[in-house]
Amino acid sequence: MIFCQQSAISSKTIAMQRQGIPLSKAGFKVAIFKSIADVSADWETAQPADNCFLHRDYLKVVEANPSIKITFRYLIFYKNDFPVGVAFCPLYHYRTKESIKELREESSEFSLSTWFKKTLATPLNFNLLIVGNNLLTGEHGFYFNPNYVTNEAAIPIIDEAMKTLTTCLRKDGVKVHGYFIKDLNEWRTVGRQYLENRHFHAFTFNPNMFLNLRPEWRSFEEYLAAMTSKARTRIKKAIKEANSLEVRELNERQVEILLPEIFQLFNNVAERVAFNMVQLKPGYFLELKQELGDKFKIYGYFDPAVEGGKLIAFHTAFVKGKEYDAHFLGFEPAYNHSHKLYLNVLLNLVKQGIDLKSERIIFSRTAMEIKSSVGAEPENLYGYIRACSSLVNWFLGRLVRYFEPTDVWEQRRPFKD
Repeated sequence: MIFCQQSAISSKTIAMQRQGIPLSKAGFKVAIFKSIADVSADWETAQPADNCFLHRDYLKVVEANPSIKITFRYLIFYKNDFPVGVAFCPLYHYRTKESIKELREESSEFSLSTWFKKTLATPLNFNLLIVGNNLLTGEHGFYFNPNYVTNEAAIPIIDEAMKTLTTCLRKDGVKVHGYFIKDLNEWRTVGRQYLENRHFHAFTFNPNMFLNLRPEWRSFEEYLAAMTSKARTRIKKAIKEANSLEVRELNERQVEILLPEIFQLFNNVAERVAFNMVQLKPGYFLELKQELGDKFKIYGYFDPAVEGGKLIAFHTAFVKGKEYDAHFLGFEPAYNHSHKLYLNVLLNLVKQGIDLKSERIIFSRTAMEIKSSVGAEPENLYGYIRACSSLVNWFLGRLVRYFEPTDVWEQRRPFKD
Protein backbone atom coordinates (compact mmCIF):
# COMPACT_ATOMS: atom_id res chain seq x y z
CA MET A 1 0.00 0.00 0.00
CA ILE A 2 1.38 3.38 -0.99
CA PHE A 3 1.17 6.47 1.17
CA CYS A 4 -0.67 9.16 -0.76
CA GLN A 5 0.79 12.65 -0.66
CA GLN A 6 -1.62 15.40 0.28
CA SER A 7 -2.74 17.40 -2.75
CA ALA A 8 -4.11 20.90 -3.03
CA ILE A 9 -7.62 21.35 -1.75
CA SER A 10 -9.99 24.06 -2.89
CA SER A 11 -10.77 27.03 -0.67
CA LYS A 12 -14.47 26.20 -1.07
CA THR A 13 -13.93 22.71 0.38
CA ILE A 14 -11.85 24.10 3.27
CA ALA A 15 -14.58 26.64 4.04
CA MET A 16 -17.22 23.91 4.04
CA GLN A 17 -15.19 21.76 6.44
CA ARG A 18 -14.58 24.67 8.81
CA GLN A 19 -18.23 25.75 8.80
CA GLY A 20 -19.34 22.25 9.71
CA ILE A 21 -20.66 19.17 7.96
CA PRO A 22 -24.06 17.89 9.16
CA LEU A 23 -24.19 14.55 10.99
CA SER A 24 -27.15 12.18 11.16
CA LYS A 25 -27.91 13.00 14.81
CA ALA A 26 -30.41 15.88 14.82
CA GLY A 27 -28.79 19.30 15.27
CA PHE A 28 -25.22 17.97 15.14
CA LYS A 29 -22.41 18.86 12.78
CA VAL A 30 -18.63 18.51 12.73
CA ALA A 31 -16.05 21.12 11.67
CA ILE A 32 -12.67 19.87 10.43
CA PHE A 33 -9.34 21.70 10.59
CA LYS A 34 -5.93 20.79 9.18
CA SER A 35 -3.80 22.51 11.83
CA ILE A 36 -4.26 23.43 15.47
CA ALA A 37 -3.22 26.96 14.45
CA ASP A 38 -6.32 27.17 12.24
CA VAL A 39 -8.77 25.86 14.84
CA SER A 40 -11.33 28.45 15.95
CA ALA A 41 -11.80 29.69 19.52
CA ASP A 42 -14.73 27.25 19.76
CA TRP A 43 -12.10 24.62 20.58
CA GLU A 44 -11.49 26.27 23.95
CA THR A 45 -15.24 26.41 24.61
CA ALA A 46 -15.63 22.67 23.99
CA GLN A 47 -12.35 21.31 25.39
CA PRO A 48 -12.18 19.52 28.79
CA ALA A 49 -11.12 21.86 31.56
CA ASP A 50 -8.70 19.49 33.31
CA ASN A 51 -7.15 17.52 30.43
CA CYS A 52 -4.22 19.42 28.93
CA PHE A 53 -3.78 16.69 26.30
CA LEU A 54 -6.73 18.16 24.40
CA HIS A 55 -5.63 21.77 24.86
CA ARG A 56 -4.20 23.91 22.09
CA ASP A 57 -0.78 24.52 23.68
CA TYR A 58 -0.04 20.81 24.06
CA LEU A 59 -1.38 19.86 20.61
CA LYS A 60 0.73 22.63 19.08
CA VAL A 61 3.86 20.82 20.32
CA VAL A 62 2.64 17.43 19.08
CA GLU A 63 1.94 18.85 15.62
CA ALA A 64 5.36 20.54 15.47
CA ASN A 65 7.18 17.29 16.38
CA PRO A 66 5.46 14.57 14.37
CA SER A 67 6.47 11.01 13.77
CA ILE A 68 7.30 10.32 10.14
CA LYS A 69 4.34 10.79 7.78
CA ILE A 70 1.51 12.00 9.95
CA THR A 71 -1.35 14.13 8.66
CA PHE A 72 -3.16 15.98 11.44
CA ARG A 73 -6.88 16.71 11.68
CA TYR A 74 -8.83 18.41 14.47
CA LEU A 75 -12.59 18.13 14.89
CA ILE A 76 -15.04 20.41 16.69
CA PHE A 77 -18.56 19.06 17.25
CA TYR A 78 -21.59 21.34 17.42
CA LYS A 79 -25.11 20.88 18.66
CA ASN A 80 -27.43 23.57 17.36
CA ASP A 81 -24.33 25.64 16.51
CA PHE A 82 -22.94 25.46 20.06
CA PRO A 83 -19.51 23.74 20.43
CA VAL A 84 -20.01 20.59 22.54
CA GLY A 85 -16.98 18.39 21.80
CA VAL A 86 -13.54 18.04 20.26
CA ALA A 87 -11.46 15.22 18.76
CA PHE A 88 -7.82 14.76 17.80
CA CYS A 89 -7.53 12.55 14.70
CA PRO A 90 -4.04 12.06 13.22
CA LEU A 91 -3.62 9.96 10.09
CA TYR A 92 -0.62 7.73 10.73
CA HIS A 93 1.37 5.91 8.04
CA TYR A 94 1.83 2.70 9.95
CA ARG A 95 4.70 0.30 9.18
CA THR A 96 4.19 -2.94 11.09
CA LYS A 97 7.73 -4.24 10.67
CA GLU A 98 9.30 -1.04 12.03
CA SER A 99 7.00 -0.87 15.08
CA ILE A 100 7.60 -4.34 16.54
CA LYS A 101 11.04 -4.81 18.14
CA GLU A 102 11.20 -8.54 17.35
CA LEU A 103 10.71 -7.81 13.65
CA ARG A 104 12.99 -4.81 13.18
CA GLU A 105 16.03 -6.41 14.81
CA GLU A 106 18.45 -8.69 12.98
CA SER A 107 19.45 -11.95 14.65
CA SER A 108 22.33 -14.34 13.96
CA GLU A 109 20.06 -17.29 14.82
CA PHE A 110 17.24 -18.33 12.51
CA SER A 111 13.75 -18.47 14.00
CA LEU A 112 10.92 -19.87 11.89
CA SER A 113 8.33 -17.97 13.95
CA THR A 114 10.14 -14.62 13.55
CA TRP A 115 10.72 -15.24 9.83
CA PHE A 116 7.03 -15.96 9.34
CA LYS A 117 6.03 -12.81 11.24
CA LYS A 118 8.46 -10.69 9.20
CA THR A 119 7.10 -12.15 5.97
CA LEU A 120 3.54 -11.34 7.01
CA ALA A 121 4.41 -7.87 8.32
CA THR A 122 6.45 -6.60 5.36
CA PRO A 123 3.44 -5.62 3.19
CA LEU A 124 1.40 -4.37 6.15
CA ASN A 125 1.95 -0.67 5.55
CA PHE A 126 -1.18 1.43 5.57
CA ASN A 127 -2.77 4.78 6.42
CA LEU A 128 -4.46 4.45 9.79
CA LEU A 129 -6.90 7.14 10.93
CA ILE A 130 -6.57 7.36 14.70
CA VAL A 131 -8.86 8.87 17.30
CA GLY A 132 -6.29 9.31 20.03
CA ASN A 133 -2.65 10.08 20.66
CA ASN A 134 0.15 7.54 20.23
CA LEU A 135 2.37 9.55 22.58
CA LEU A 136 0.04 8.95 25.52
CA THR A 137 -1.71 6.18 27.42
CA GLY A 138 -5.39 6.78 28.03
CA GLU A 139 -8.56 8.08 26.46
CA HIS A 140 -7.22 11.38 25.14
CA GLY A 141 -8.59 11.41 21.59
CA PHE A 142 -11.96 13.04 22.16
CA TYR A 143 -14.18 14.78 24.68
CA PHE A 144 -17.87 15.69 24.78
CA ASN A 145 -19.57 18.04 27.20
CA PRO A 146 -21.78 15.65 29.24
CA ASN A 147 -24.50 18.33 29.44
CA TYR A 148 -25.07 17.93 25.69
CA VAL A 149 -23.81 14.46 24.73
CA THR A 150 -24.41 11.30 26.74
CA ASN A 151 -21.77 8.61 27.14
CA GLU A 152 -23.95 6.26 25.04
CA ALA A 153 -24.14 8.79 22.18
CA ALA A 154 -20.42 9.66 22.12
CA ILE A 155 -19.01 6.64 20.28
CA PRO A 156 -21.64 6.58 17.48
CA ILE A 157 -20.90 10.28 16.86
CA ILE A 158 -17.16 9.56 16.71
CA ASP A 159 -17.76 6.64 14.34
CA GLU A 160 -19.78 8.78 11.93
CA ALA A 161 -17.26 11.62 12.18
CA MET A 162 -14.45 9.26 11.12
CA LYS A 163 -16.39 8.33 7.99
CA THR A 164 -17.04 12.00 7.25
CA LEU A 165 -13.36 12.78 7.77
CA THR A 166 -12.38 9.90 5.48
CA THR A 167 -14.47 11.41 2.67
CA CYS A 168 -12.78 14.79 3.20
CA LEU A 169 -9.32 13.20 3.19
CA ARG A 170 -10.14 11.35 -0.03
CA LYS A 171 -11.01 14.70 -1.66
CA ASP A 172 -7.67 15.90 -0.32
CA GLY A 173 -5.87 13.09 -2.17
CA VAL A 174 -5.28 10.87 0.88
CA LYS A 175 -6.69 7.36 1.14
CA VAL A 176 -7.61 5.89 4.52
CA HIS A 177 -7.08 2.13 4.87
CA GLY A 178 -8.32 1.67 8.41
CA TYR A 179 -9.59 3.17 11.67
CA PHE A 180 -8.16 2.94 15.17
CA ILE A 181 -9.98 4.28 18.24
CA LYS A 182 -7.34 4.27 20.95
CA ASP A 183 -7.57 3.42 24.65
CA LEU A 184 -11.27 3.47 25.38
CA ASN A 185 -12.10 3.21 29.06
CA GLU A 186 -13.45 -0.11 30.30
CA TRP A 187 -16.67 1.50 31.55
CA ARG A 188 -17.72 2.41 28.00
CA THR A 189 -19.55 -0.89 27.66
CA VAL A 190 -22.34 0.47 25.41
CA GLY A 191 -19.93 2.29 23.10
CA ARG A 192 -17.56 -0.68 22.91
CA GLN A 193 -20.41 -3.03 22.04
CA TYR A 194 -21.52 -0.58 19.35
CA LEU A 195 -18.05 -0.78 17.73
CA GLU A 196 -17.94 -4.57 17.89
CA ASN A 197 -21.35 -4.70 16.21
CA ARG A 198 -19.81 -2.65 13.41
CA HIS A 199 -16.96 -5.10 12.87
CA PHE A 200 -14.28 -3.29 14.83
CA HIS A 201 -11.76 -5.65 16.44
CA ALA A 202 -11.08 -5.09 20.14
CA PHE A 203 -7.66 -5.64 21.69
CA THR A 204 -5.59 -4.66 24.68
CA PHE A 205 -1.81 -4.59 24.94
CA ASN A 206 -0.77 -3.89 28.50
CA PRO A 207 -2.95 -2.36 31.21
CA ASN A 208 -2.58 1.23 32.29
CA MET A 209 -1.07 1.39 35.79
CA PHE A 210 -2.33 3.95 38.29
CA LEU A 211 -2.03 4.76 41.98
CA ASN A 212 -4.81 6.46 43.92
CA LEU A 213 -3.16 8.64 46.56
CA ARG A 214 -4.93 8.26 49.88
CA PRO A 215 -6.00 11.51 51.61
CA GLU A 216 -4.04 10.57 54.74
CA TRP A 217 -0.77 10.49 52.77
CA ARG A 218 0.25 14.08 53.39
CA SER A 219 3.93 13.21 52.99
CA PHE A 220 6.11 10.54 51.38
CA GLU A 221 6.88 9.19 54.85
CA GLU A 222 3.17 8.55 55.48
CA TYR A 223 2.99 6.72 52.14
CA LEU A 224 5.88 4.49 53.25
CA ALA A 225 4.26 3.93 56.64
CA ALA A 226 1.21 2.42 54.91
CA MET A 227 3.38 -0.37 53.47
CA THR A 228 4.10 -3.78 54.89
CA SER A 229 7.42 -4.12 56.67
CA LYS A 230 8.83 -6.25 53.84
CA ALA A 231 7.83 -3.81 51.11
CA ARG A 232 9.05 -0.78 53.07
CA THR A 233 12.44 -2.39 53.70
CA ARG A 234 12.84 -3.09 49.98
CA ILE A 235 11.87 0.49 49.05
CA LYS A 236 14.25 2.05 51.58
CA LYS A 237 17.09 -0.14 50.31
CA ALA A 238 16.44 1.03 46.75
CA ILE A 239 16.37 4.67 47.84
CA LYS A 240 19.71 4.20 49.63
CA GLU A 241 21.33 2.80 46.49
CA ALA A 242 20.48 6.02 44.64
CA ASN A 243 21.59 8.37 47.44
CA SER A 244 24.76 9.29 45.56
CA LEU A 245 22.73 10.78 42.70
CA GLU A 246 21.43 14.34 42.59
CA VAL A 247 17.84 14.78 41.41
CA ARG A 248 16.84 18.25 40.22
CA GLU A 249 13.84 19.73 38.46
CA LEU A 250 15.01 21.34 35.23
CA ASN A 251 13.91 24.75 34.03
CA GLU A 252 13.53 25.72 30.37
CA ARG A 253 17.12 26.92 29.99
CA GLN A 254 18.54 23.76 31.58
CA VAL A 255 16.41 21.56 29.31
CA GLU A 256 17.72 23.48 26.30
CA ILE A 257 21.36 22.95 27.34
CA LEU A 258 20.88 19.26 28.18
CA LEU A 259 18.60 18.42 25.25
CA PRO A 260 21.11 16.23 23.29
CA GLU A 261 21.77 14.11 26.40
CA ILE A 262 18.06 13.93 27.26
CA PHE A 263 17.16 12.73 23.78
CA GLN A 264 19.89 10.09 23.80
CA LEU A 265 18.70 8.78 27.17
CA PHE A 266 15.16 8.61 25.79
CA ASN A 267 16.35 6.58 22.79
CA ASN A 268 18.16 4.17 25.13
CA VAL A 269 14.75 3.14 26.46
CA ALA A 270 12.58 3.57 23.34
CA GLU A 271 14.72 1.18 21.29
CA ARG A 272 14.12 -1.62 23.81
CA VAL A 273 10.30 -1.46 23.68
CA ALA A 274 8.62 -4.52 22.15
CA PHE A 275 5.91 -2.54 20.34
CA ASN A 276 6.54 1.10 19.49
CA MET A 277 4.49 3.51 17.36
CA VAL A 278 6.34 6.53 18.76
CA GLN A 279 9.08 8.47 17.05
CA LEU A 280 10.02 11.80 18.61
CA LYS A 281 11.95 14.74 17.26
CA PRO A 282 14.78 16.02 19.51
CA GLY A 283 13.00 19.31 20.29
CA TYR A 284 9.89 17.69 21.74
CA PHE A 285 10.80 17.97 25.44
CA LEU A 286 12.06 21.55 25.16
CA GLU A 287 8.95 22.74 23.32
CA LEU A 288 6.70 21.09 25.92
CA LYS A 289 8.49 23.04 28.64
CA GLN A 290 8.28 26.25 26.65
CA GLU A 291 4.55 25.89 25.96
CA LEU A 292 3.29 24.33 29.19
CA GLY A 293 5.64 25.77 31.81
CA ASP A 294 4.85 24.38 35.27
CA LYS A 295 2.21 22.02 33.86
CA PHE A 296 5.10 19.98 32.39
CA LYS A 297 7.73 18.67 34.79
CA ILE A 298 11.14 17.32 33.80
CA TYR A 299 13.63 16.00 36.34
CA GLY A 300 17.29 15.18 35.77
CA TYR A 301 19.36 12.56 37.65
CA PHE A 302 23.04 13.49 37.88
CA ASP A 303 26.09 11.54 38.98
CA PRO A 304 28.38 14.00 40.83
CA ALA A 305 31.15 11.39 40.89
CA VAL A 306 31.64 11.94 37.16
CA GLU A 307 33.40 15.16 36.19
CA GLY A 308 30.83 17.83 35.40
CA GLY A 309 28.04 15.89 37.06
CA LYS A 310 26.91 13.63 34.23
CA LEU A 311 23.18 13.41 33.42
CA ILE A 312 22.39 9.69 33.64
CA ALA A 313 18.59 9.70 33.68
CA PHE A 314 15.51 11.89 33.39
CA HIS A 315 11.77 11.56 33.81
CA THR A 316 8.85 13.76 32.78
CA ALA A 317 5.26 14.21 33.93
CA PHE A 318 2.21 16.40 33.38
CA VAL A 319 0.25 18.16 36.10
CA LYS A 320 -3.26 17.45 34.80
CA GLY A 321 -6.01 18.61 37.12
CA LYS A 322 -5.99 16.26 40.11
CA GLU A 323 -3.83 13.74 38.22
CA TYR A 324 -0.06 13.55 37.93
CA ASP A 325 0.55 11.81 34.61
CA ALA A 326 3.95 10.21 34.02
CA HIS A 327 5.31 10.71 30.51
CA PHE A 328 8.57 9.64 28.86
CA LEU A 329 11.79 8.82 30.68
CA GLY A 330 15.30 7.73 29.80
CA PHE A 331 18.39 6.40 31.53
CA GLU A 332 21.84 4.93 31.11
CA PRO A 333 21.35 1.13 31.25
CA ALA A 334 24.58 0.68 33.23
CA TYR A 335 23.12 2.69 36.12
CA ASN A 336 19.73 1.03 36.15
CA HIS A 337 20.77 -2.05 38.12
CA SER A 338 23.42 -0.52 40.36
CA HIS A 339 21.28 2.45 41.43
CA LYS A 340 17.80 0.90 41.06
CA LEU A 341 17.07 3.80 38.73
CA TYR A 342 13.69 2.77 37.39
CA LEU A 343 12.28 2.00 40.83
CA ASN A 344 13.59 5.33 42.15
CA VAL A 345 11.94 7.18 39.27
CA LEU A 346 8.62 5.59 40.25
CA LEU A 347 9.15 6.55 43.88
CA ASN A 348 10.01 10.11 42.94
CA LEU A 349 6.80 10.32 40.92
CA VAL A 350 4.88 9.25 44.03
CA LYS A 351 6.67 11.85 46.16
CA GLN A 352 6.04 14.60 43.61
CA GLY A 353 2.38 13.61 43.29
CA ILE A 354 1.92 13.82 47.06
CA ASP A 355 3.71 17.18 47.21
CA LEU A 356 1.45 18.50 44.43
CA LYS A 357 -1.62 17.24 46.33
CA SER A 358 -2.63 15.11 43.36
CA GLU A 359 -5.32 12.49 43.84
CA ARG A 360 -4.04 10.01 41.28
CA ILE A 361 -0.75 9.11 39.60
CA ILE A 362 -0.89 7.66 36.10
CA PHE A 363 2.17 5.44 35.52
CA SER A 364 1.15 4.36 32.00
CA ARG A 365 1.84 0.97 30.38
CA THR A 366 4.88 -1.34 30.52
CA ALA A 367 6.84 -2.70 33.50
CA MET A 368 3.61 -3.55 35.29
CA GLU A 369 5.14 -5.69 38.03
CA ILE A 370 7.65 -3.12 39.27
CA LYS A 371 4.96 -0.43 39.12
CA SER A 372 2.67 -2.60 41.20
CA SER A 373 5.49 -2.87 43.77
CA VAL A 374 4.99 0.84 44.57
CA GLY A 375 1.22 0.34 44.85
CA ALA A 376 0.03 0.80 41.28
CA GLU A 377 -3.07 -1.06 40.13
CA PRO A 378 -3.95 -2.10 36.56
CA GLU A 379 -6.90 -0.90 34.50
CA ASN A 380 -7.67 -2.22 31.04
CA LEU A 381 -7.90 0.15 28.10
CA TYR A 382 -9.35 -1.07 24.83
CA GLY A 383 -8.26 -0.30 21.30
CA TYR A 384 -10.69 -0.81 18.43
CA ILE A 385 -9.41 -1.27 14.90
CA ARG A 386 -11.14 -1.85 11.58
CA ALA A 387 -9.97 -1.99 7.98
CA CYS A 388 -11.97 -0.15 5.33
CA SER A 389 -11.86 -3.22 3.08
CA SER A 390 -14.22 -6.00 4.25
CA LEU A 391 -11.81 -8.69 3.07
CA VAL A 392 -8.81 -7.11 4.77
CA ASN A 393 -10.90 -6.59 7.92
CA TRP A 394 -11.69 -10.32 8.04
CA PHE A 395 -7.96 -11.11 8.09
CA LEU A 396 -7.20 -8.20 10.41
CA GLY A 397 -9.15 -9.69 13.29
CA ARG A 398 -6.90 -12.74 13.19
CA LEU A 399 -3.66 -10.81 12.70
CA VAL A 400 -4.23 -8.42 15.61
CA ARG A 401 -3.94 -11.17 18.20
CA TYR A 402 -1.10 -12.88 16.36
CA PHE A 403 1.12 -9.79 16.56
CA GLU A 404 -0.05 -8.74 20.03
CA PRO A 405 2.85 -8.88 22.53
CA THR A 406 2.16 -10.90 25.67
CA ASP A 407 3.40 -10.08 29.15
CA VAL A 408 3.18 -12.45 32.11
CA TRP A 409 3.55 -10.60 35.38
CA GLU A 410 2.66 -10.82 39.07
CA GLN A 411 0.62 -8.14 40.82
CA ARG A 412 2.48 -6.96 43.93
CA ARG A 413 0.57 -5.80 47.03
CA PRO A 414 2.85 -3.53 49.08
CA PHE A 415 0.28 -2.02 51.44
CA LYS A 416 -0.91 -3.42 54.75
CA ASP A 417 -4.56 -3.30 53.71
